[in-house]
Parts: sequence; structure tokens; C-alpha cells
Amino acid sequence: MLYEFIVTGIFGSVAVSTKELTKSFGWGTHDIFTQHDVQELNRVLCDNLNEKMKGTKAEGTIDNLFRGKIKNFIKCETVKYESKREEEFYDLSLNVKGCSTIHQSFEKYVEVERLDGSNKYDAEGFGLQVANKGCRFLSFPPVLHLQLKRFEYDPIRDANVKVNDRYTFPEVLDLTPYLDEEADKSLPSIYHLQGVLVHSGDLHNGHYYAFMKPSMDGEWLKFDDEDVSKCTFTQVTEESFGAEVDPTKRMPFIRNFTNAYMLIYLREKESNDLLKPIPDSDIPEHLKQRIESDEKKTNNQYFRIKLTTDEDFVNNPGFDLADFTKVQFQMIPLKPGEVYNVAYLKRQITTLIGIPPERQRIWSWFVRRNKTLRIDLTPEYDETSLAEIRDKFRQQEIRLYLEVSYIPRSLNMTEQNSYFQPIAPTLSNGLIFFKYYNPQTTTMKFVGSRVIDLNWKASHIVPILNQLAGLPQNTNIALYEELSESDIEPLKLSETLKKLEIQNGDIIVFQKPVPINEKYHYPTTLEYFDYIKHKTTVKFKQVENNSVNFTLELSKDMKYPEITNIISQQIKVDANKIRLLTGPKYYGSDFTPIKPNDNIPLKDILLSGQRSTDQLYFEVLNIPVSECESKRNFKVNWLKPNYEYEKVSIWVPKIGDVSDIKKTFVDIIAETMPDIPAMNVDKLKLLEIRSHRVDRELKDEFIAQIMDNINLKIEAISEEELNRSPTDKLVQVVHFSNDSGFTSYHSIPFLLIIKEEESFAQIRTRIQARLGTSVSPNEFARWKLAIIQDEKPKLISDDTIVSKGSDWNNVMLGLLHHPALHTKHNQKAIKINK
Repeated sequence: MLYEFIVTGIFGSVAVSTKELTKSFGWGTHDIFTQHDVQELNRVLCDNLNEKMKGTKAEGTIDNLFRGKIKNFIKCETVKYESKREEEFYDLSLNVKGCSTIHQSFEKYVEVERLDGSNKYDAEGFGLQVANKGCRFLSFPPVLHLQLKRFEYDPIRDANVKVNDRYTFPEVLDLTPYLDEEADKSLPSIYHLQGVLVHSGDLHNGHYYAFMKPSMDGEWLKFDDEDVSKCTFTQVTEESFGAEVDPTKRMPFIRNFTNAYMLIYLREKESNDLLKPIPDSDIPEHLKQRIESDEKKTNNQYFRIKLTTDEDFVNNPGFDLADFTKVQFQMIPLKPGEVYNVAYLKRQITTLIGIPPERQRIWSWFVRRNKTLRIDLTPEYDETSLAEIRDKFRQQEIRLYLEVSYIPRSLNMTEQNSYFQPIAPTLSNGLIFFKYYNPQTTTMKFVGSRVIDLNWKASHIVPILNQLAGLPQNTNIALYEELSESDIEPLKLSETLKKLEIQNGDIIVFQKPVPINEKYHYPTTLEYFDYIKHKTTVKFKQVENNSVNFTLELSKDMKYPEITNIISQQIKVDANKIRLLTGPKYYGSDFTPIKPNDNIPLKDILLSGQRSTDQLYFEVLNIPVSECESKRNFKVNWLKPNYEYEKVSIWVPKIGDVSDIKKTFVDIIAETMPDIPAMNVDKLKLLEIRSHRVDRELKDEFIAQIMDNINLKIEAISEEELNRSPTDKLVQVVHFSNDSGFTSYHSIPFLLIIKEEESFAQIRTRIQARLGTSVSPNEFARWKLAIIQDEKPKLISDDTIVSKGSDWNNVMLGLLHHPALHTKHNQKAIKINK
């Protein structure tokens, strides 16, 4: 059944129903409307296939494709004893909670647990021993199914919940580091991502859809029920990685509920064999006959066509007349007792769009030798059977063009020929399609079609074209024939259309000549077609301002300065200060600046790590991009007078030191915020922040000694610190939460003076003054004050007094934000009947 399902999906002409497939392994009508877990479906499917393959030549296929091996071990530290056990797997479940990348999940999977203390291992013949327990992989299968543990039990809520944390995975995955030393490493464990199954929704309700790449070098496709569309890997990641949660936001619990649930990786060595087409000889004859029978049954019920009209041409600004990927199928019912011919088809079209049959003329599309689509040389006659038309397309999708006559009706007009000029090989006329190019607006538009005598000179149709485009009758125009996207031929007005080899179905493009003194991007039709041949759609996003994002159509040959000039026109800033960036290669990594180069075209800029993308980022610098080579950039946090944190971009010479960072910061603030009091460089501190905690103060370091991508904060030295007594202590204040018993730091820390014999109520008051309007009094009242030592927080009551001689070394003050309220609800387990 699965083989039939796959073969029908590949070679059939209609969407495949899964009803027979699910029925084959025990699902009834009730199960179809029940939400099921896709990993369990996969296991049920493989178990049933494995069972039904026994005794056939396909026996062992499931094992050969999906089976891997793990070694579980317990190894003693002080005695020579090891317990080993091999285990097979067909898919792997990886932790998402606590892991932000797939590599972190694998590291957690093979993490070694130390058995000591009361948990020592009872080694046979050696008694209780300190030992290490863990697992390593002996082999990975050619097709690796990875289930991401998006659903798990939450003890706080006392219920199963969906984990929507952001989680990243690469297109190419090297699993060699996780192999056991006894594993056979002659076959490289390099895997390529071939499929992503996405779950959108929560635990109770949701929708599955998938991204697949049918070939190693092919495009990604999105399969969402019956809709199939092309997409980029950028789109795959945007819909699969999930969303990061910022706990400093007003509603940190709001997440993106759409994310990857299962991943399919193919081992590089076998990938081409696994993805090769199914040869016709491998399809059993009985299956061919059954599929053919099912196709005939469907064909006997419907005539499935893509019917184009002039409206489709108007909406297509590119090559040819219609973009068939955007044309929907029409299912024409084949009613019993009728003669199924073109006349019947016209009557059915009348019921769909209201055009009377006598005003319809049907044409078939066909592919010319130059790979372009044009209508056939003659229309389809009313007597032509639909079976003949189906045979003409040889099991490909049936593409037809509906020509409609809008000429006024007269009393003697009863036959179709009265509405349409006849076209036949014996006649010297043809239906010609016309497009008008306007260089002033850089637009190409379909303006209509006419039956033209091909013995006419090209100049004879100029008044007709001017009328179609709404131009004055005496307007001079230039004519071109659109042969293909790489072949646009100018037409001589003095020659006949027949001599110019114009025939039925051809496309003629015309435009007004451009005066020499007028400058346009693409002044001629030739240049415009060259542009659309090389154009690409690029999404731009400003990294320091997420609200600035836009999409542009650009030429793939455009260079760096041209790109920044266009961005400059879009956002009204100096183009010399716009720097292009590529996106992070993996979650947590930084944007990578693209070095300005006048010789590198856009198509190469869009290649990131041998992978094409349609997304570019940019930032607006406060220095010209040309100065970046001799300077280093630091993003420094500071608290503005309105108690909002802001990141200031500071560029300093590479040969400078910390004082240059402070001086540049003061200059930038003085220029951008002239209303605030002048700052004194000597009364500023530059702090290095790690994991939302102050790691150290930078004082005399050279720029070269400061690490890249470091998190810095500048804050003014308070009057309390300037006038501190010998017993006063400078302590950092951090923000933290303690959900599920884990201490998690967030937000930006700051330094505060602690005085002896001061109550913590007084300390709270000073902290609240320091935070200002960034937090409301009601919210601050809900926060708890804690002392954190050795990563262990201890809540402190407000009436506690700071004792004399207190040791504040390696001690922090913590602000415990009020934990989120959790709601309990009952949850039924998802069940699949096997």
C-alpha cells in the first residue's frame, strides 16, 4: 500500500488520498479525525511495513534504511570492570528544553553520569564502585529520523505542555564526535537535511506540514495539505526554529507556537542512491494497472484543466504570457449521458464564469523548441473530443487558453465564426499577443491580442498598438518580438510580419523611444528583459531596528555600492554609512559584515556558506563604512535619563585603549542628546557583562586585549561610590528568576553601594530609585530581594540589617521577579491504535 501511495504520488496527476494507507494499518474513520502524534505514526507505519515485507525480496529494507546502534555502558573508575549492552534504534528523541542547538542535544544524549556516594555501582566481584554511566553511538543509519521533544511534563503545571523554545539545526550535520571509539568510522557520518516536519499549535490542537528537498541540489518545497510551493532554506528556518523569549519583555510568556517536530537527515554517502528516481521497470505490473485504473476512474468523473484568460496575462509582468504555477486547476464535471467534446467544455465554462459558448474560442498551449509556451497554431474545434485533448498532453497537466470575443452582437450573429475571425494554416493570419513597455515606470503590461494579417508590414499595426496602450495615434513606437527570455529581436517596421517570421501565438512588445536627454534605469525593452532575466527578490532587515524591513527586486549583477544606494533611497540615510551583513550561521552567532567590493555581484553576496539565501541584513553606522578596516566596533549598553537601556555603537581605532571608548561615548551622547548635562570621562565605568552578570571593570586595557562580541556596559560612578567610606562595599545587583528550581539570570546588572548597619528595606528603596520609571511601584513591590552566593539564592526580609564586617566577596544581590502564574488543567494522553 505504501509503495502504491508513493508511486501514485510521483506519477499520478491528482493529489493522493491517505485513506487507503491509514486503513492498511488499522485506522478507521474515527481515527482520521483524531489528532495523532507523528512520531508514533512513523513507528506504526514502519512496524507494519516490516511485518508485511517478511518473506518477500524487500525483507530487511526497514532495518537497512533506519536502524542504528547504541552502546550503553557502565565503567568503573578504580577497578577494571565495564558493563556493556548494545541496543538498536530506528529514531532518536532529542531534548529541546535546555538545549538551543542540535549539537547540544546530542551532547546531552551522550552525557556521562557519575555514579558515586550513595549511588555507587554494584560491580560484580568488586562490590560498590565509583563508575561512569552513559552511551555512545556504534552506528547511524542511512536515513536518520530525529524527533524533537517538544512535548513534556511540567511538574509546576502538573500537566503536559509544549516546549516552544528556539532550537536550531544545520543543513549539514557531522555526527562523528558522538561515535564510540569502537565504531566503524570508515563511512563518514556526514548528514544532509532532507525534510522538516513542522507542528503549529499547542498540545491540544495543531496542524502538521512539511518542508522537503527532493534532490540533494534541488529547491526546498513546502507541503501544506494539498498546497505545494517552492521556498528557500531561510523560510524553512524561520518556520522551524521557534522563537526566543525575552524575559524582560512585558509578556515574556507569549511565544511562537510554530516549530520543527521531526527532522530527516540523509547520510551523504548514500544520499544520491536514496533520492534517485524510481525506474518504470521497478514498478510491479499489477500496481501500474491499478494506478491506471484509478486514474481512469478519476478521468471519467472530471476533466482537470488549467484554464488561462487574458486576466492571467495582465498579472504576469515577466516572460511568456502566463505563470502556470499561479493558475489554479479547474475540475470540469463529466456528466453522464453527454458527449464529451469541446462544445461540452464550453457549456461547463459558461456555468463557471458566465461567458456564452458562442463567445468562447479554446486553444491548447504547447512547448516550442526554444522551451517557451505558446498557443497552438489552430484552435480546438467544437467536435474535438476531450479524450483527444487529454492524449495531446501525454499525461501532463492540461493547459488551455480561453479567448473571449467582446464585439457587439448584431441580429444576424448566431454562429461562432461571426464572433471570431477564422484562423487556419491555409490562411495568412494569426492571433498575436501584445505587451507595452513603459521605461518611465519600468513596467511591462499585457494590453491585448488581435487577429492580424501576416502579409501586413509591421508599420501597419502601429495605430492598433497605440490604441491598445492608450497612446496618441501618431506616436512613434519601436517593436520587438519576444522569442525567449534570452532572445528579444527588434522588428523592422518596413518589413512584413511574415518576413519577420511572425506566426500565430507570437508575442510582440512595443514601447515609445526614449529621448537622449531622459535617463531611465532600463530605457529599452532589451535592457528591461535583461533585468528581469537576472532579477531576484531580496528581503532586507535593519539589525538595530527590527521595524525597518522591506523587500526589493534587484538585478543579480548589482554591486555593493548600488545596493547600498538603493537602501539609502529607501530609508533616507547616507549610503556611505550603510554596511551589508549576512545572517547568523547558527543560533547565538553574530551577523557577519560583508566586505565592500565593487567587483562582487549580488548573486555572489547572496551565497552564504555555499547556500543561497534571499535575506540580507544591514546596519547604519555612525562612521563611513570605508573606516571600518582601521577601527573596531563595540556595542555598549547605557541607561538613558528616561531609565531605558540603549545600545550605543562605538567605533574606536584598533590601536586605542579603554579611554578611547569612553571619550567616543561622551562625544556621541553630547552630539545626539545635547539637552542632558555634559559627562565627565573620569566618572564613567566600563563593565564587561557575561551571562547577565558583571564579570569585571575594564580600566587600562588596550583595544586589542578586549575580546570580540563582548557585552559591555557604561555607567556613571554614583555620588555614593565617589564618597564611599572604608566600610562601604560595592556589590552588583542582578535580575533572576527561579522557575522549576533553576536560577536563571536576565536583564542588565548594575553596581550598588552597601552600607553597614543599613536595613534591606533602605537598600530596596535605593534600588527602586536606581531603576526609576523602568518598573512600576506595584510591579517592584512583587519582586523579592535575595543574597546569591555560590549560585544559591537566599531570600532576605526587608527588616534584615547589614551587619558590621560582612564579607561581600563573591556575593551578589538578586532581584527575584515575580514568577508567572500557572494554570492547571487536565490533559488526555494522545493515543494511536496499532
